[in-house]
Amino acid sequence: MEREFLRRVMSRFGFAQRWIDLVMQCVTTMRYSFLVRGKPRGCLVPTRGLRQGDSLSPYLFLLGAEGFSVLLQQKQREGFLSNIEVCQDAPSMNHLLFADDSMLYDNAELEDCYQIQEVIETYGRASGQIVNFNKSFVVFNKNVTNYMQGEVADLLGVEVVDSHEKYLDLPTYVGRRKSATFQYIKENLAKKLKNWQGKLLSGAGKDILIRVVAQSLPTYAMSIFQLTKGFCDEMEQMCARFWWGSTNDKRKIHWRSWDFLCNAKEEGGLGFRSLAEFNSALLAKQAWRIIHHPTSLIARIYVARYFPLGSFWTAGMHASPSYSWRSILSTRELIAYGFYWQVGDGEKVRAWSLGVILEYRVFHRLNRSCKLTVRMLHLKLVILFFLKILGKQGKYGFVFSQYSRGNLMYFLSSRRAQD
Repeated sequence: MEREFLRRVMSRFGFAQRWIDLVMQCVTTMRYSFLVRGKPRGCLVPTRGLRQGDSLSPYLFLLGAEGFSVLLQQKQREGFLSNIEVCQDAPSMNHLLFADDSMLYDNAELEDCYQIQEVIETYGRASGQIVNFNKSFVVFNKNVTNYMQGEVADLLGVEVVDSHEKYLDLPTYVGRRKSATFQYIKENLAKKLKNWQGKLLSGAGKDILIRVVAQSLPTYAMSIFQLTKGFCDEMEQMCARFWWGSTNDKRKIHWRSWDFLCNAKEEGGLGFRSLAEFNSALLAKQAWRIIHHPTSLIARIYVARYFPLGSFWTAGMHASPSYSWRSILSTRELIAYGFYWQVGDGEKVRAWSLGVILEYRVFHRLNRSCKLTVRMLHLKLVILFFLKILGKQGKYGFVFSQYSRGNLMYFLSSRRAQD
């Protein structure tokens, strides 16, 4: 990437000149040496590009890629490029960027291809980056004729493929045979375990390998898709055989079940992960992001597609849901079990169905005009009481200040949905 291009991009983003100078100083002062028989020799001073392996380089690369995104958005605003929408009222887009990968969406028309080529050439001249067309592919809708597919592919200089089986190491389509779809995870785990079985490892070494490597392999997939219980059990059995020293030719006794080993060390276990529970926790985290960040791109798409007139708590499964949405929605009961509402103005509180008072408490409301003793276990009675005494505006802060924190039960909590 050209360094002057990076400087201009940061300037357009509004970074302070002092900050730009510091960043450019880090970029321009790098040196390269060559290892000759294990010793560094010579010194090479590059005049362009970002340093590989530097923790700062990925962020600088993303700033540069933002210029490519801006060019595509400008073409879209001017009407030269089309965009797609997942459904009605969904956000429109014509590209998605994933690290150093770019995915463009457009109509299968030659005029649009010319506009895409112009954007790529403009960005290449400014940034110094060039698209590797040997690693680029194009996927067409089934309604596009073979003739048009050939014309577009020849113009762009890329290969036509029916679909991408995996993108960013994740399956692009999950059918009925889910275990077969994620079989690659099990195969990668089997290769790792086979390489380790031939080595003399202590118990501590096996513990680290299972915890840090083996059980981390499916984390990326489990954060988006729900793996079947049987699939998780099979991977846990592979880890258990490795832990107890079993091989394909020789089986050893498993003195404790895997469920027991997954217990905390304080309870006698080893603290291994239960993959099924870990899968649910990762998916629940995605659901929590949708709830708390409704303006994010993925949240806006899910809202428009699955619950345009409701909320995540009332959303149905939909007639033809994606597997990722089914996986995220499966954790709704898990989240509902452990979260509480923080009562604000009361507009969104479901007073007739949401229970918030968790313990039996007796509290008194003393006022010049009334003296009440209230014994309530449900929020709806509390709301009616507030509206009765204080009117519709509900000066909750005044009421709360009249009681000890233990009397009004857990209206505030560290993990609650904001009203």
